Amino acid sequence: GAFIMPGTLWCGAGNAASDYSQLGTEKDTDMCCRDHDHC
Repeated sequence: GAFIMPGTLWCGAGNAASDYSQLGTEKDTDMCCRDHDHC
């Protein structure tokens, strides 16, 4: 499977979130990655 950075759902290959609003424990990092994934 895709590698996702620990504590995040959006940082790495693809994402592990079930929906757009879901974030991992590292929320600030995850929001940055999510924005990058959806630009």
